Amino acid sequence: MKSIPAETPNAPTLLRYAAICLPLFGEQFLSAMPSAVLPAMRMDESLSLDDEMITAVLASGMLINGLGKLFGGVLIDRYGARSFLSWSMLLMAAAALGFALGRDLAAPLLGFVFLKLCAAGGWLCACKLMEQHFPRETWSWCFAVVGVGSRCGAVLARLGLGALLKKLAWRHVAIITAAFMLLLRYACLAVIPRASTRKESQEASEMLPWWKRACAILCNTSMLLYFGVMAGATCLAASLDDDVALILQDVLQLDEADASMASAVFPAGLVSSLLLAAPAYSFLERRRSKFILELSLQVVLVLVLYSLLQLVLSGVQNRAFYEIGLFLIAFTVGLTYYVTPNAFPLSFGEDCAFASAVLDIAGLVAAFLFHTTSSKIFGSGGSWHHVLGILLGFALLQLLCTAVLFLFPRLTPHLSAEADRRPSHSEFEGVTSQIIGKREEQ
Repeated sequence: MKSIPAETPNAPTLLRYAAICLPLFGEQFLSAMPSAVLPAMRMDESLSLDDEMITAVLASGMLINGLGKLFGGVLIDRYGARSFLSWSMLLMAAAALGFALGRDLAAPLLGFVFLKLCAAGGWLCACKLMEQHFPRETWSWCFAVVGVGSRCGAVLARLGLGALLKKLAWRHVAIITAAFMLLLRYACLAVIPRASTRKESQEASEMLPWWKRACAILCNTSMLLYFGVMAGATCLAASLDDDVALILQDVLQLDEADASMASAVFPAGLVSSLLLAAPAYSFLERRRSKFILELSLQVVLVLVLYSLLQLVLSGVQNRAFYEIGLFLIAFTVGLTYYVTPNAFPLSFGEDCAFASAVLDIAGLVAAFLFHTTSSKIFGSGGSWHHVLGILLGFALLQLLCTAVLFLFPRLTPHLSAEADRRPSHSEFEGVTSQIIGKREEQ
């Protein structure tokens, strides 16, 4: 199948953005399918699903997704984004079929876990293509565009699949989703570049053994702080997204189809953040202005989440209040989840997929702990207000780590307007010299 050339500076702008958006759009659409059909699965008496089992399965999916990212980051750096996506999208379609065709609970559970494993590299591939084919000053904007494609997949999955659930069984809906992924795979391979031939990045990556570069990434002080930021953002954006339909169904006593469709307000809030907050962030040139915008959104996030917690505790069943609150939570966390932490790993050049992977893994570990704790809460007779209290703690952690990054400019060299080239590892942190044994020449 023909594809656009590896070097794409003169390629049409829409084609270049399509190369990084379409794969993630498809993978997000398919990976959102289990959450969209989850209310219907819970009502299926043949499966005998309860809240404790659901949260345990979601936790295992997060863990498998983290393992997939760890290996996927290395494979993407080694073999390229196009080759990786060609196989991963095909395997995701197969996992969706296994999810739908099994006649007992084991098949949907295995299909869900395998689906999370195959979807692990979608975001990493977008990061790799972005680092290879887009200049540094456009990275924030690229993340916004990629995030829009990702969330559009989630919104369409909730609305479209929720509408299909009114007419079809959840197994048929899963089969339709798998067929859609197969069609989208061929469209993606037509626009994704084959391989980059940039020799300067290859030469830079050959200066040190891989394990030393990996240690430099893992021990970087800025990276450690971004681990905290991503941990909070992942729980608030991804984990809460999985639970929105169940929260609305339980608190407002909605049926499964209405709960699935009402839950679309959350991914819609994330998309709105990418359309409004992310472009505003990219437009701001001063480092101080960027952080003020991000910190302001995080403060609003804490206030809205606390208000939603009080609504649940008071037993209020006004659907509009909950939908507005969930929309605002998604809107205020969207910039941090999709843009601000993710630009930092791209500065590691040929190791950017691995750096992006470990950053995502930090968020997934937090999400795993969150789902595990939620499972224990429901198992001991707890309720959703306990879960929201945990999310409030993650929101405060995110705010604290972002504040530290703001107070010490040396921790965010990728936001420096003076540097037009990619910083070396030694420019990011003094501890790198202790691990590597020497500093790269500037």
